[in-house]
Amino acid sequence: MPGTEADDVFVLETNVAPGMTETSTYPMALAEAGLDFGVFCRDLAAQAARRHGHSA
Repeated sequence: MPGTEADDVFVLETNVAPGMTETSTYPMALAEAGLDFGVFCRDLAAQAARRHGHSA
């Protein structure tokens, strides 16, 4: 983020199912960044699977 330190931590929301509620800001934030929420979820799941030794 412009004007911040590289090691700053930003928490968008704390939710056990981010993006899965009417008030979630995740889909809006991803859209602002030019990212598709569904693609983001797919890629996140694939990355987690690879991290744990599974093919995605």
